[in-house]
Amino acid sequence: MIRALSALSLSTLCLLLLVSTGGEALAAAGALEISHVCAVQTGCFSGDSPGYPVTVDGAAGSAFVLTSELVVPDANTIGISIESSEITIDMNGFRIVRSGCENMTTSCTPASGTGHGIAVDDYLNRRGTQLMNGSVVGVGGYGVFLGPNSQVSSLQVRWNAQIGVYAHDYSAVRHVRAIENGSQGISIGASSSVVESVAIGNVYAGIFTATGCEVERNAAFDNGQYGIRSAIGSVIRHNAVSDSDSMGGVLAPSSVVSGNAVSRTAGGPGISASQGSLVESNVVYDTTGVGLSLGSDTGYRENALDANVSGDVTGGINLGANGCGAAICP
Repeated sequence: MIRALSALSLSTLCLLLLVSTGGEALAAAGALEISHVCAVQTGCFSGDSPGYPVTVDGAAGSAFVLTSELVVPDANTIGISIESSEITIDMNGFRIVRSGCENMTTSCTPASGTGHGIAVDDYLNRRGTQLMNGSVVGVGGYGVFLGPNSQVSSLQVRWNAQIGVYAHDYSAVRHVRAIENGSQGISIGASSSVVESVAIGNVYAGIFTATGCEVERNAAFDNGQYGIRSAIGSVIRHNAVSDSDSMGGVLAPSSVVSGNAVSRTAGGPGISASQGSLVESNVVYDTTGVGLSLGSDTGYRENALDANVSGDVTGGINLGANGCGAAICP
């Protein structure tokens, strides 16, 4: 019988074996399913009761996967409440969305609310959350609200009433799109990073950081205050920031600000840096404020500055090789 099997039959048999064992492999890995049906009807696993929020307290396991969209009923209801450390949630391409926003193509941001999309119940002590591969749309609180040492990747947060993504100290945010949220687009605690992400049309800063953070290879466009606002001791590198509405493009005291392209800020400087910063190799163009607003102890070099309405540079120590349109840089 074995000799009678063709090469095609053998290939088909192997494929069937792989498919038939796929579910067992997932179950063995301990990923528990979360769906709208189990959320509202029965509870999804041990520790979770019927109705939102879906409560993840670690009693059933530590790895979870969405198998449908989760529709929260109003702006004051949490989608998933995380009540344990070291939890992993794969959203599997699905959304957490507030009822009424499901088919919207324009903003459905609620005026206010207390219902976060995914949130830890104790942001100082619930550590090590990993969240990936989905969207949070139109909730009344934060889209995502996580504790220290968290990882957020491949996520979209849109039209949420407060911050799109917040992750406390020592966290990493990557490949996030934060669009038209009611506060900051992305906000991180100390010694954290935001890389390869996009923040567009958020009411306050596109990206907001605490001390000692890395902000690299992001795009921030049309945010209501700053494109990027960081605290001291940060590295702001290779970002594209444009059309910030009121405060300026980049604010970064006591930091390295390198290789950024900043343009068309509607108010405030293109780059504001003080307290011993180093500002180098940036392009700043067409700001209504000054191009570089620098503290007296901040060095700047190799920047290209032009068409800034209030001048190209104020303050700072010229370390050489800067270009200021038709003028000589001060």
